Amino acid sequence: KERYHVWSLVYRAFGFPRTVWVGGVREDVVNHTHDDAGPWHWSDGTPFWQQPDQKVYWKNAVGEPNNEMYQGVGEEYLIMNENARYLDKAGCHSDLIVHNEPAVYILPHDWKSHPDCVAVADNFWDGQTQEGVASAASSSFMTQPLLPNSYTVTRNTDDDKSHDQEFILSMIYNDWCQHEQYAQQCGGHLASIENEADYAYLYSFLHAVFGVWGSCTLIGGWQQENTSDTLSIANGAQEGPWEWSDGTPWFGDKYWQREDNTVKSGVGEHHLYLDQNGLYRDLKACSLDAGGWLLPAFYLLPTNWRQNPHCTPNITNHLVDFAELTPQTSIPRPHHPQPFTTTRNQEPKVYVVNRVGRDWCAHETYAKQCGGHLASLSNEQELAYVNSLSIAARGAVGDTLIGGLQRINTSDTLSFKWGADEGPWEWSDGTPWWGDHWWSPGNPNNEVSRGVGEHYVTLDNQGQFNDVSGCNSIYVKYRMAAYILPVDWQDNPECVAIAEHFIYF
Repeated sequence: KERYHVWSLVYRAFGFPRTVWVGGVREDVVNHTHDDAGPWHWSDGTPFWQQPDQKVYWKNAVGEPNNEMYQGVGEEYLIMNENARYLDKAGCHSDLIVHNEPAVYILPHDWKSHPDCVAVADNFWDGQTQEGVASAASSSFMTQPLLPNSYTVTRNTDDDKSHDQEFILSMIYNDWCQHEQYAQQCGGHLASIENEADYAYLYSFLHAVFGVWGSCTLIGGWQQENTSDTLSIANGAQEGPWEWSDGTPWFGDKYWQREDNTVKSGVGEHHLYLDQNGLYRDLKACSLDAGGWLLPAFYLLPTNWRQNPHCTPNITNHLVDFAELTPQTSIPRPHHPQPFTTTRNQEPKVYVVNRVGRDWCAHETYAKQCGGHLASLSNEQELAYVNSLSIAARGAVGDTLIGGLQRINTSDTLSFKWGADEGPWEWSDGTPWWGDHWWSPGNPNNEVSRGVGEHYVTLDNQGQFNDVSGCNSIYVKYRMAAYILPVDWQDNPECVAIAEHFIYF
């Protein structure tokens, strides 16, 4: 009951399931091997509880806890993921690796009467009232930024002179190359990070705007000799040093999320973004035909950028200055540079994301009520757009249902073994199937749980396909979903009635 209550509390606080810290810790937290580092216990002294089958609440019964070592640091603290499963993580070694996550506390019933507690409770939520923000489903804005609002840095610009510059967030969802062009038009570049203070400021900025779940955001790192996203020979190939686009000396190797230059359609990952935890990750950025991402971005601009006539309203209307944020500021509406439409059966269609968590079948019913279906994809441009829209809707955590299914298994009928090929993949709207080269590694694997196989498709946080169980209410995980709808869906009263949580550019 306690475990379910914690999972439910997190779900209601954020509007979707997500990863949080809980109080599990190993007895021996100083560990320098990959072996088990001692028994688990709760930090308040409560005996560590789990079912008689000791693995039942760990993610991947065999895989966790695995005490994975990174730069000599093991994993001795406990996270509960979006499925209420346990994972061991490094938790208190921010000088080596950062896992910044929200957390669930266990507190005295009268915690609100303790001034020292109330002083740090700006973003507490107990399921009934929330301190410091309007509601549980709204974005939580920092009332006390980690750094002063006024923060400038000095960089040598193209004229080899030092100039004061400031970090600015562009809420336009675009690719890395287009963002760099816009930043240069305003006299700057995509953001470079020179030291810990720069990094801490951007991390504060990220969460001040997007709330505690964060978002993926482009910054100015690249492998310059690969700016054309030239062919990569193999996954993980090192293809040149990482640099900042403004020429600032490279900084931040300790913030990498252990990326491996995944190659898709012959195109590698040679540009940089910050994920929702503030970690560096490489991505395909300027090749939408190969699944490049459209994301917001941090710029580093001269402090007088507002007086630059070349910094035109199509750019400045979507720039956010940390110094101008207040607790009442609403998240700027995500903006796509061009309204994106596609066609099905020679009729124009648009994509939306429904942030309400439901199973695949319920989402398909909702989409049909709006005259459409769960989203089908027929090319890389559609994939890049839907992935960007999904990240805008949920942040970088989790995955989004789309319209792929194995139609002969729509009832999630029993599967006889893992990996069994149980029918062709299709799109629910009848669009010819596309995307076999976008399955995530090892998928589709039709992983069987309690006799139920995986016959529906999600889009994960890397823009790749994964097969999941979808319509068995006993075992299925509820998710948000992307729909493909007629362009006039807002003229449909039956659709408007369920569209309160639709997100669209």
